[in-house]
Amino acid sequence: PLESFLAEKPEGDMAVRARGALAVAYARTGKLEESKTLFSALLESQPDHALLPAVAEQLGEAAYAASNVEWAMSLFEWLSRKGGTPEYRRKGLSGAAWSSYKLQKLPEAAVLFAELLESEPPAPMVAEASLARGRILEELGQLDAALALYDQVVENHADAKVKEYPLALLAAARLRRRLEQHRQSA
Repeated sequence: PLESFLAEKPEGDMAVRARGALAVAYARTGKLEESKTLFSALLESQPDHALLPAVAEQLGEAAYAASNVEWAMSLFEWLSRKGGTPEYRRKGLSGAAWSSYKLQKLPEAAVLFAELLESEPPAPMVAEASLARGRILEELGQLDAALALYDQVVENHADAKVKEYPLALLAAARLRRRLEQHRQSA
């Protein structure tokens, strides 16, 4: 039905909504190239339309799920810059950070998670981003900074029911033991 509607070359808000919905439908059914083409045309013709952040978020999630992480990254980066609202900016930063992590761009992912944490996200997102950033910093050899993030999750989310709390508790204990062994051997 959307393809038939768009074949009639409609204009205005309904056309934008139909193109956005079709781009999302294509992405969710694995037709990523068609989705990219539609979204690019939307960006070119309606760069400030209020619907674009929602479409970009859904396309980014679909691209990430389909392992097209490069496209997901570009969509989330766009969302973090042009999303309009703090909520969309945070979603864009989160998606870009996770995409960078999946692409093994660890320094970039660490910076994006830091930006996300500075954007005052809700508590569950803080715990997730702190734990992820801690893991990245640990992989990058920044052990004291990683431990500080793990401790922050433990201290700030002890009463909350966030899944990251026990993970941060274990990571902090493991890293403390590792640091202690390193100090003793030095």
